[in-house]
Amino acid sequence: ISDDVSIHDSVSTAVCQLPTMGDVDTIVDNDQCPSDIKYEHDDEWLEDVSNSVWEGQLGGEVGGATTTRVLRRFVVQSVQTRKREDLQNDQSEATTRSSQELVLQLKAAATSHAHLDESISLCLLRDDWLDTDLFPGNRIQLVGCCDNMPTQCCTHVIDNRPGRCVIVVPDLLVSATTMATATGCMRRAVLAELFKGRGGHEVMLLGSLLHQVFEQVLLDFRSDDVTNIQDHVIQLIQSTLKTFPAQMSMYGVGVSHDHVINKLLEYVPMLVEWVGQFMSHTPVTGRGEIEVRRTPSCQADNQWVENCCVGVSGVHDIEECIWSPRFGLKGKVDATVEVKIRTTRRSRNPQSDQTEQELLEQFTVPLELKTGKMSHPLGSVDHRAQVILYTLMMSEHYEGETPGGLLYYLKAGHMVGVPAFDHEIRALLIMRNQLASYLNNCYTDKLPEMLRYTHTCRHCPLLQSCSVFHKCVEDGTTETSGLKELFDQNVCYITDTYKEFFRHWYDLACLEAWHCRRNNNEALWSQDTQNRIKQGLCIGKLTAGEVSEQPDGSTVQAFYRSDMSSLPPWSGESQFVVGERVIISRQDGRGWAVSTGYIKKLCDSGIHIVVGKSLVTNNRTLYRLDISQSHVAIGNALLSNLMSFMTSHNERSQRLRELIIDGVEPVFCDSCYYDNSLVSNLNSGQKEAIAKVMSSKDYSIILGMPGTGMNHHIGGDVMFVV
Repeated sequence: ISDDVSIHDSVSTAVCQLPTMGDVDTIVDNDQCPSDIKYEHDDEWLEDVSNSVWEGQLGGEVGGATTTRVLRRFVVQSVQTRKREDLQNDQSEATTRSSQELVLQLKAAATSHAHLDESISLCLLRDDWLDTDLFPGNRIQLVGCCDNMPTQCCTHVIDNRPGRCVIVVPDLLVSATTMATATGCMRRAVLAELFKGRGGHEVMLLGSLLHQVFEQVLLDFRSDDVTNIQDHVIQLIQSTLKTFPAQMSMYGVGVSHDHVINKLLEYVPMLVEWVGQFMSHTPVTGRGEIEVRRTPSCQADNQWVENCCVGVSGVHDIEECIWSPRFGLKGKVDATVEVKIRTTRRSRNPQSDQTEQELLEQFTVPLELKTGKMSHPLGSVDHRAQVILYTLMMSEHYEGETPGGLLYYLKAGHMVGVPAFDHEIRALLIMRNQLASYLNNCYTDKLPEMLRYTHTCRHCPLLQSCSVFHKCVEDGTTETSGLKELFDQNVCYITDTYKEFFRHWYDLACLEAWHCRRNNNEALWSQDTQNRIKQGLCIGKLTAGEVSEQPDGSTVQAFYRSDMSSLPPWSGESQFVVGERVIISRQDGRGWAVSTGYIKKLCDSGIHIVVGKSLVTNNRTLYRLDISQSHVAIGNALLSNLMSFMTSHNERSQRLRELIIDGVEPVFCDSCYYDNSLVSNLNSGQKEAIAKVMSSKDYSIILGMPGTGMNHHIGGDVMFVV
């Protein structure tokens, strides 16, 4: 990642501007429309697509017909390396990597739309894309090179030209946070996805609360009137800690209210200073200045940026969830803000006629908040990578230019501008392909190699998990780990019995996760919407209604038919039942999974959802609800429990390993007192079982055949414990 920092210069490339929609098809579903529409020139097809491709899957129309937006996926048929045909007569580069290309034979991926062309196409990977790891059967997405008509066999070229890329396993959406982790260690990113941690600690709690306070500050101060900022920020901190989720989090971590509020009050001066510096409708000199370095455009026109002032003039969204099936990415942006940027450029050439130039520009950019330490004045590589990926996704999401983003380190009170240069985007997408290939096969033994760098690995939060996995699954040793005594310290308690236990249950958990993924339905964007509706998996043409806050801190939002008609019956083939998890997306195709939740109430007039994030309530924006059919989390939960069981070093975990792996018998008390009045309605066998449970110091196993009153026994156990 380059250290050049700027935000005012637009990326010279069409990656941000998304020049063509050749990788997206608009399918006409009306049977009355001809399926063999012909165009004299490619430009006619491109114009047709550009005018209709962003129409919704349920509501868009082309020539009076309903349209469906379908991303054009390809399946690799063969892979071959050869010398570039355009350099056949150039003998000077006959042996260099730049003279080679990867030739892919492609076939359109099978979809429910039978009239998609299935002829064989060629794709040539050159330059930085030459090392893309591809095999027959891989599913890919081509971006920026499908310039021919989709019904014709053509040759696609992916090289270092702006806006061109190939996405491997595009339906696997890799989060920007995972990508940021992978910039330092690919293995750590895969392990974090494979063994998702549970629980939390004080640092995570404080970071989450600070994000909530900062985001509320953004919403409250949208003008130049920033009086009484400090008092308002203190009130925000106090009100945030009174919420039910915050109190539950503090209880779970084991910290007191007074301790947390004292920690948060330390950040008040930084929040006040940020609002005073950067919340402004119009940036002025001496306020909101950020450090800006030379950018590629400056080098081209011989100019040097001396001063850059940024003013946050508006807030578009908070915690915006963006899914990008086109680039195989997803992310949740802390804040999507509108900024005005005033830059002053001075020529490096004193003899130039124009020695100074001032620009005032306005953009919609991501703003990412970091509550930890700032390792570099320009921001750490992983944090900058995260912001760059947000700009790429936002450029597609908002269909406009997003030249960069903002990165604010709260503890240091320092904000950095992060430009989205094309060569950095390309490097990140190449890394994304490598990471996606590992994640797609993570339920096998194949993981990225260990970093083998003691200084870095010593501070890794996943060092314990990484070492245990290397020893138990990869049959690693001190020598193969490359960490010497650091490795031994983390696995010294792993006996052959522990190793065999972990490997056995790891294999079974991976089979469970792999089976869930295999049986999981295709991604929403690759399915036919009408079929999902017929199967009772989707409801469209909904408007967002009233929002209500529940006593437990959850948010419930109602959704109604836009034409005020009744919703489909909730019986029969409908999969919409109370408690079912749903995905909420915009119907016009401009936003997948803008929110998620689960069904709380069903009625003829509407459906009430407990949402993670409430949506805009207006009749102009239509939404669709899809049943979430992803069950991979079951297998991941088993893997996470297994790793936590094997790596925890507290007294309880050590005792559990003795009981479960070593086979130590459980311990019981000699006698146990309990109030007979609580179990007066139970029979003698049930009372004896409860006495056994109450006297257990470790665990007890009760065997009861059907009809012997097991439920009553469990109820009695709960009464005693409570």
